[in-house]
Amino acid sequence: GFDSDAPSFIEGFGWFSNSGVDNYMLNPGEGVFISLPSAAKLTFVGEVPQGALSTAIPTGFSIRASQVPQAGKVTTVQAKPTLADGLAVPTIGARSFDIARTRVDRVVTVSEEHLALAILRIVEGEKGVVEGAGAAPLAAFLSGQLSELRGKRVALLHCGGNIDPTVLGRAIGRGLVVDGRMTQFTAIIADRPGGLAELTAAVAAGGACVKQIEHERAFTSADISTVQVLCTVETRDAAHVEELHGLLQGRGIRVIARTQPGACPMPKYT
Repeated sequence: GFDSDAPSFIEGFGWFSNSGVDNYMLNPGEGVFISLPSAAKLTFVGEVPQGALSTAIPTGFSIRASQVPQAGKVTTVQAKPTLADGLAVPTIGARSFDIARTRVDRVVTVSEEHLALAILRIVEGEKGVVEGAGAAPLAAFLSGQLSELRGKRVALLHCGGNIDPTVLGRAIGRGLVVDGRMTQFTAIIADRPGGLAELTAAVAAGGACVKQIEHERAFTSADISTVQVLCTVETRDAAHVEELHGLLQGRGIRVIARTQPGACPMPKYT
């Protein structure tokens, strides 16, 4: 282990932040948006221009954590399970707090869904792998809470790659769901030869790809001559999901439950 409130540790991240500001040539009024794998590491802001720094914490950690800078003292909060477990420290270090409270301008809370989507975006757009805490800055932008920084030069520091491969896989899967690129619905179809074929033909006609289908005959209140099927399909985006459900309805296929994709913008990478 290590002491993230140790002077040497703080000094190292201070150097890292100043180097990042110099490399991106940030001016006062422009934004540096940071997040590091520990709430204590907020202290690496160094000589960032006043009014240019924000950070992000996961919603599951505790909304009260966002009130710590205003509390005027170190406050212990309840840590909860979160994809950004590196940020879920219950108590910020005393040295870290004293430095950060005068330099952090704003704290933004982000959802687990946006954390997962941010991990997916970094994998696809930057060909990089980060843990949930490292993806928190991008998650804050995807959540739409930082519109005032639109058009400004912003540095997102993706720090921390300590993520288990199985957790990474689950995060990517959840990100695809939020992005509308994988969806799930429950439909009622005729329990006779050709019933399932009609459903899969409709999905294919809508340009979607069936990923998994599960049948349920016993635990359902539907007509005894029908079967309830849980379908997981791959789609292009949220608009495609709506198109697919419109087509299913047009073909008389009754959908009794469905997932809703998250409304998150798609950043353009060059």
